[in-house]
Amino acid sequence: MSKHDTAAAVLAALRFDAAGLVPAIAQQHDTGEVLMLAWMNREAVAETIATGQVCYFSRSRGKLWRKGESSGQVQRLVELRIDCDGDALLLQVDQHGVACHTGRRSCFFRAVRDGAVQEIMAPEVDEAVLYGGAAADHAPAASAASGAPAFPEVRESDADPATAAIYADIRAASGQPLVNLIWRHFAALPGVLPWAWGAVAPLVRSAGMAEARRRIAAVVPLPSLPVPDTAAWRAAGLGPDDQRRVAAIVAAYTRGNVTNLMALTALRLRLLAPGDRPARPLTDAWGRPADPGGSSDIPPLDPLPRMAALDPATAALVRALAGYHAGAGGGVVPSLYLHLSHWPGLLRVLPDWLDPLLAPAALRAAREGAIAFAEQEAIALLPAPIEPPPGTRERVTAALDRFAGKIIPDLVPVCLALGPMLRSAG
Repeated sequence: MSKHDTAAAVLAALRFDAAGLVPAIAQQHDTGEVLMLAWMNREAVAETIATGQVCYFSRSRGKLWRKGESSGQVQRLVELRIDCDGDALLLQVDQHGVACHTGRRSCFFRAVRDGAVQEIMAPEVDEAVLYGGAAADHAPAASAASGAPAFPEVRESDADPATAAIYADIRAASGQPLVNLIWRHFAALPGVLPWAWGAVAPLVRSAGMAEARRRIAAVVPLPSLPVPDTAAWRAAGLGPDDQRRVAAIVAAYTRGNVTNLMALTALRLRLLAPGDRPARPLTDAWGRPADPGGSSDIPPLDPLPRMAALDPATAALVRALAGYHAGAGGGVVPSLYLHLSHWPGLLRVLPDWLDPLLAPAALRAAREGAIAFAEQEAIALLPAPIEPPPGTRERVTAALDRFAGKIIPDLVPVCLALGPMLRSAG
């Protein structure tokens, strides 16, 4: 029987619900281990049979979700079983890696034992590793069910000498001790990192970039926010030294996010309109020469924790804050919140302190204000018209759209809002 005929027979035997879906349980074929529960529609069932790779339907996004498309943790179909009523499926699979977005082998890692809900399974893989890495400004760490695109990367610890040299130049020129995920992603695309950084490095190094960083605070629309007093900081568990450490972290992320937003916006605009206008020297744009040395004033920061190393309560606080950016981030956990996880009490109160800004309409307006400012500043600073390396344009454009158009400008307002709170604390 052909795969087409097999799919037709299976579909005829199934009873889909009113939404056209049927639940599907995935089970490891050789051990019997129950891995996860998801949903399938007719197209997902047919594709799974046709390709042998399990495909589900994401109810949240309303589209097909090919298991492992973001994380690489694919499922190969071994056998498909239909229950007695035809309204549920059992997929016996060969699971590559882990099934759960938390990095655990199975999604069923909690059990009721001795009258309490207990975790019975530890993560095998860091969530951030599954979805692109955590040691930068942003870390993909959402559920694979979200369908968030993967951002393969070359981590700083894994960089070859040439890539490590560019990373060092990025840190020195931007005055930030971390290399943003988008640069590490570009390093994973053949020839893209030297091309992209070579195009925007003069802009990043220009003396006028500092002026732009100062101006953006005046133009991004921020709602009125409460100013925590000493008692409020103390209630959050932070003394004067803690506040100084938090201030250093926020300053680094503010500098890095604004700098990257400006540079990536210029590159994005050039790719969208390669012949729209000639590149202009930076001295024409801001009236000041470029600073070839960049900034070496990088304050030491507390180490960046990893999601898998956080206790469950603190990890939940990080994810709750990341949830406010779900519309823009699409599954990317801002590392700013990971960095602040050294102070769980601060994570606990930030939703209240930032409540007027985190309201969807206010955050959207602030994000759009940051984008508009970056475009206005960058439009006169477009790099020279050059094409990305062959075969990479689509992926480069997609990454620039995601980071410069959504992810980074969604965090810029938060950084700008936290700055005055910390200055008042000092």
